[in-house]
Amino acid sequence: MLRPVHRATALALLGAAPLTSIVASMAISAGLAHAGQVSPLPGSWRLQSPLAQSLDQLVVGDLLDLNLVCLPISVVGDNSTPLPVAEAAMVPAGDIEDLWARTARGTPGLAVSNGLANEGYSRLQQAGSMHSTRDRFTRESVLLRATGEALLAQSSAEAAAEVAKAQREVAELWAELRSAQEGAAILEFSNKKLEDALKYARDLAMERKPELRALVEGLEGERAARRMKKLELERKVDQGLVRLRHLCGEPVEGNLQVPGDRLEDPQMGGLPSLEDSLEAASSRGPAIAELDNLVGTLEGQMCALRQNKPSMGGRDFDKLRLELSQQLEVAAGKRRELEAVLRQAAAESLAALRPLYEQHRHAKDALSQAQASADVIEKFIKERRPELGPTEQLAALKAIELARQEELKLRVAYRQALLKLDLATRPVVGR
Repeated sequence: MLRPVHRATALALLGAAPLTSIVASMAISAGLAHAGQVSPLPGSWRLQSPLAQSLDQLVVGDLLDLNLVCLPISVVGDNSTPLPVAEAAMVPAGDIEDLWARTARGTPGLAVSNGLANEGYSRLQQAGSMHSTRDRFTRESVLLRATGEALLAQSSAEAAAEVAKAQREVAELWAELRSAQEGAAILEFSNKKLEDALKYARDLAMERKPELRALVEGLEGERAARRMKKLELERKVDQGLVRLRHLCGEPVEGNLQVPGDRLEDPQMGGLPSLEDSLEAASSRGPAIAELDNLVGTLEGQMCALRQNKPSMGGRDFDKLRLELSQQLEVAAGKRRELEAVLRQAAAESLAALRPLYEQHRHAKDALSQAQASADVIEKFIKERRPELGPTEQLAALKAIELARQEELKLRVAYRQALLKLDLATRPVVGR
């Protein structure tokens, strides 16, 4: 008899029970709540805890070990109003949770696991349709059920591993595309300021300072270089979207886009402790449950072969039991290897968050100082004061642009670490 968990898994693999993004999101939230595991910061979701202290209030070396509550919010700003519960289950299109759900449903590379599922069902159907009188002496149905159950469990484990791999690439690509979009916006803003400096330098060169013509040429070269860089970022976004649509099972010319809003600043409140993260990675990490199911299925079928072996002509039983034993050893090894990899990923991600948070604070301070300096220079230029001119204005613009890019790089790196921690400490999203 086919176990219910295997039937549900195989039906999902065969596409017999597709989930909408709303249902998938509700299932994800319900699964996390049932397991006691909270996603640190996936997409537009942020951890909030009434008891959480700010980073400045914590003693150095303290571990944040809080009772966490995951509340969905919009990504407009830090003072956003939480969404109602009914709307919280609806993940916006292009949000990272939506992309993960799309990847779970349409990721390429599942042909092998789907083929295993089809073969497993075929053997179970043969076992169910076999005449009892004939089967009484050969017990062929026992062999068919053992191989069918094993194939379904193997199919589920391989599919989960393939989806988890694709979701990790989606997370990294999503952050890179957000970074490229913001980088292009930074260049656009900087170019507007550069145009003002270029106009001022031209006016001075024509009026009373011919020696500034060389500076005008340099400013024009700087403008051309920035235009090329902006085009390069736009090309990177276009190419990344092609890959992202492929991983999500969307057509190449599809309308799937990455949100263009600004990524939020790093927040340290509400992160899980190292012990909780390692325990979650060991017991609830992606594909861990599927491998546990495969190990349990193989052990159960080996026991069934041992108990139902006929008194004569049992060589096929012995052969199959040996094959399942070898598969069991491989599956147990994969389980131990995966657990070690997930624990390491969780530990590395969590260890990177605090330094990145601190670095981002300093980067914001540096950006504020660069902006203040540029404001002073711009004020002097508007007043036509001789102390400062286009040369200083160009240097200030470059300082602001570098500060903005550094702040953006740290903000994206923080988000990537959070996504890596998220994917290492909960089951495969959307399955």
